[in-house]
Amino acid sequence: MTSSGPVMLGSYDYGIVVLSVSISILAAFTVLDLAGRVATTRGKTRVIWLMGGATASGIGTWSMHFTGMRAFSLRVPVQYDWTTVLRSLLPAFCGFAVALVGR
Repeated sequence: MTSSGPVMLGSYDYGIVVLSVSISILAAFTVLDLAGRVATTRGKTRVIWLMGGATASGIGTWSMHFTGMRAFSLRVPVQYDWTTVLRSLLPAFCGFAVALVGR
């Protein structure tokens, strides 16, 4: 299948891609450590570790994706609306918090 429309070429900064993967790995290890703490505690302390895990997971996932987006560049200027970018963090927190509390 061929496209008859214009083609937009892009490239990746592989150093930033490696940074994105590193953020993902660090976040995963952090969340796994916090999940272990949730499993071994009870009461109010458990809720605190749970919220810490949700926060680390949400910020880690969001940061990895945002850093990955920044690794891709086009030959045209691209700008981000920082209000929208920061608002996109909220679903990351809520989704992971709901998932963790549901377990």
